[in-house]
Amino acid sequence: MSWLFFSLCFLGNVALSSASEMERATLPDSLVQVASGAQTAYALQTGEDLKVADALRSEGDALQAADTVQVVDSLRSQKEIEQVADTVQVADTLQSEEVLQVADTVQVADSLELSRYERRMKRYRSVWQSLQPSQFIMQNAGNMGLLSFGLGWNYGKRNQWETHLLFGWIPKYKGHSVRMTMTLKETYIPWNKRLGEEWRLEPLTVGLYANTVFGKAFWRSQPSRYPDKYYQFLSTRVRLNVFLGQRITVIIPNNKRKFVKSMTAFYELSTCDLYIRCMFQDSSVKLKDIVGLSLGLKMQIM
Repeated sequence: MSWLFFSLCFLGNVALSSASEMERATLPDSLVQVASGAQTAYALQTGEDLKVADALRSEGDALQAADTVQVVDSLRSQKEIEQVADTVQVADTLQSEEVLQVADTVQVADSLELSRYERRMKRYRSVWQSLQPSQFIMQNAGNMGLLSFGLGWNYGKRNQWETHLLFGWIPKYKGHSVRMTMTLKETYIPWNKRLGEEWRLEPLTVGLYANTVFGKAFWRSQPSRYPDKYYQFLSTRVRLNVFLGQRITVIIPNNKRKFVKSMTAFYELSTCDLYIRCMFQDSSVKLKDIVGLSLGLKMQIM
């Protein structure tokens, strides 16, 4: 039906434009009326199409504007949600910090409450740690025996003090049985000098030690078979010794250490109280007669 309607409208326009006023006057009134109606209907139809197009365009614009507003609202809402979430997170963080602060306060209060116990335990651990040996020592001669082995401890602000406990061995000689010795030794190191990165020299070491020989042949107080005060205050069981010496130490690098931190070679010149007494009582006894040479090796493990 629509194609017939548009065909009549087209024919009417052609007829109206090609005919003159006279010819238009001579045309039948019925044809003129049909053409005029078709033209009018075409104009109305075109107007309605334009109106529909305008309406559709307006509706599209409205929908697009509504979508834009919705997107803007969603973005605004998302930002507000993120802002609220950040605020909540900050509040939770502050609350966690307050909880931690409260926990720290409680811990401090507990530590203050247990401070007496902790001080006692700290002293207890400190004593046991100080008893752990930090050195191994091997020494030859020095009125200690042919060979002596023992443990050592170093301490002080500069580790300038050392205490050694050694056990020695005296081999069998001229019918005498093998004897064991024990020595308690104290050493003082006034200063040391670095020789590069791995070497250290200790130009002077001084000290004293007491040693004893186990066996019935040695006594603490003078036996009755000797005249009164023959040996005076000296006994044959315990000997007091003094010494001085030098040391050189090699420090093992950290990447090569296994059990030993450093190794020290040393020598000592020593004598005992009995020899000193003899030198002062007998002018024929010289210093070289009462001084003995001792060699040793020390391994620092801590």
